[in-house]
Amino acid sequence: MAGLLALRDKFDLAFANDPDYDRHGIVTPAGLMNPNHYLAVAINYLFQHRPQWGKDVAVVKRWFLLR
Repeated sequence: MAGLLALRDKFDLAFANDPDYDRHGIVTPAGLMNPNHYLAVAINYLFQHRPQWGKDVAVVKRWFLLR
């Protein structure tokens, strides 16, 4: 994330993730944003602006299949 933080004055918003995509970072001009806060806002936005999504639509952050 250090490289991403170095770009915080060049962009309004910047995103990065690790190579296996299980962690991500969001940087604003104010610094590193809590990714859980961003996810909550993004999910709320999607539910508010997707009228075609029915009441049975759900968001899953982590899902494990055990066999």
